[in-house]
Amino acid sequence: MIARAASSTSASQPAPGLFLLAWGLFATLVGLGAVTNYRGFAEKFAQQAYSSRRLWRWQRNEQLPRDMASRTKMLRLIAVPFAIVGPIVTIVGLVQILHGHDSVPRGPRLPLPMALAFVAVAAVAVGQQWRPNGLFLAGARQGRWMCAAAIIASIGAFSFGVFTAVGQTTIGIVGWLIGGLASVPLLLSRKSGAETSADSPGQAGHGEDQTALGRTSVTRY
Repeated sequence: MIARAASSTSASQPAPGLFLLAWGLFATLVGLGAVTNYRGFAEKFAQQAYSSRRLWRWQRNEQLPRDMASRTKMLRLIAVPFAIVGPIVTIVGLVQILHGHDSVPRGPRLPLPMALAFVAVAAVAVGQQWRPNGLFLAGARQGRWMCAAAIIASIGAFSFGVFTAVGQTTIGIVGWLIGGLASVPLLLSRKSGAETSADSPGQAGHGEDQTALGRTSVTRY
């Protein structure tokens, strides 16, 4: 059925197999990871989405909202169709590539002001993830391999904006795919909000010690 659908599509108009492959792989990884919550993927993805929105608004409050659990459940429900459709689209993309329909039709080359604005947005988006509590900076601090993954993800995301702006859609999609795949281990290795609070009990313990000392002094007095 998949091969028949691919052949019928190619008979009318060559489908961009590379785009279908990239979209299918990304949807499969995100969908299955969120549905199964592999190594807390759904929780970390929801927290990263909230943190990214906070970074765009230049907020410094690091506390997560109280309804993060409900947001995670909603994310897992939304990820169900992606987990189902993703593998199918991946296979269709592979079939189209085998039939020679791998490249994406060249997109329109944007005017210079719009192209510069598009590239600037991509640069700002990548730069936001290198700020404190950003995904790339947090991953780069975890070792050599994670630092390399953060750099590759940055280059892939930025190249998507650059090549899409100049009309090189195929190269832009390749950069998007590489950047997305490199971001997956960064997200999996990042600690969730509960793990972060569990790893830093110093403030709570310090407050309890202060309370105990105060009570002891009052009793002695």
